[in-house]
Amino acid sequence: MRNITKRESVENSRRVVDPISSLTKTLGQHYQRKQKHYGLDYQSFYDRDLCQLFSDTQECRENMPASRFSTRNRREIRRLVGNRTATYQYTIDRVLEDMIIRCEELNLRLRGSEEQATIDFTVFLTVQTINYLHGGRHRVAL
Repeated sequence: MRNITKRESVENSRRVVDPISSLTKTLGQHYQRKQKHYGLDYQSFYDRDLCQLFSDTQECRENMPASRFSTRNRREIRRLVGNRTATYQYTIDRVLEDMIIRCEELNLRLRGSEEQATIDFTVFLTVQTINYLHGGRHRVAL
């Protein structure tokens, strides 16, 4: 590093590449286009399996919401799945976030004990993470 400290920078231009005043779309529109391009808008993809794990019936309406359960146990579940699959935590978290959102939208609740739900949900998340990776959905939409 010492040998380059005395050198002048190669690029001295102050030209503006894309001035803010010339932008015609918002950041939200940019991300919506990217999500559509990469196929990240598959909301009902997990519905059938989530409805088998959790419930939206009247009998379970007093139980903890599945989204709260998933959020509360997120770190532990993500760690367990990561240890078994050698997958990046970011990828697991991305799949988990999609599931949490769907649980909330479907108003799903726990069926039984938290311990059993943790085991079942960890297995389900492991399978879905592997599917996510092998299905080509591991690209990052920027």
